[in-house]
Amino acid sequence: MHTADTVICMAQRNRKLLPGPPRTEKPQVSVIIPARNEEALIGACLDSVLESAQRSKTLIEVLVVVDKSRDRTAEIVERYGLRALEVSFGSRAKARNYGAQFARGHVITFLDADTLVSSDFFSETLSHLRAGPRVVWYRVTALEKSPVALVYFLLFNSVSRLRPLFSPAISTEASYFFGGAKFNENLRSFEDFFYLNQAWKGGRAAHCRTTVKTSMRRVRKFGYLRFALHCLRSCLNPFEFEWRPINE
Repeated sequence: MHTADTVICMAQRNRKLLPGPPRTEKPQVSVIIPARNEEALIGACLDSVLESAQRSKTLIEVLVVVDKSRDRTAEIVERYGLRALEVSFGSRAKARNYGAQFARGHVITFLDADTLVSSDFFSETLSHLRAGPRVVWYRVTALEKSPVALVYFLLFNSVSRLRPLFSPAISTEASYFFGGAKFNENLRSFEDFFYLNQAWKGGRAAHCRTTVKTSMRRVRKFGYLRFALHCLRSCLNPFEFEWRPINE
């Protein structure tokens, strides 16, 4: 784990990471992480982000939107020297949009707090966006090592590489996002799926081959079969699909 002092030293030495102030250089990528009661996983998430940025020599800033947390999430974020924005929305879509208001990067990455990025995440993201799409989504694997998770994401990725399902990481050009392509705040869940499918239907989204690892809790809470059917039904008719609230 990087301590706050370590992160700040890395930023000052390499000028490649912007964990917070000073805000004298414009970052290439702004990373927005909505987090609610994420003390168990937020540290690993931040470690992966900072290490990927350092390895790819990408100038980034990280903004963590701490939404109605009752644990030590904000405290852990601040130990890294990063900026924690504390809000009381109770909505991941609102938290994403709110955090983006403070973004200064040319690219905005929205990352779930229970997700780890790969070492080539930022280099691959920027390379894909330079090739033409305005939005990219990623290959997903599970943090948990279980046969069920392995089979689930094997099937998931076979579909997702052709068209987007849900994604724990989404990267978009800032100009596209602020041009009106924000997350639908009327949705309590699956706002990532709806966002990606709007971009994909318009020919503006593409799949990125780099991998992110995420926990299975979103799938477990909804139920494996029910979650799969929800994705399938929404794939068949994404804009007329009835988006029922899901307690995540």
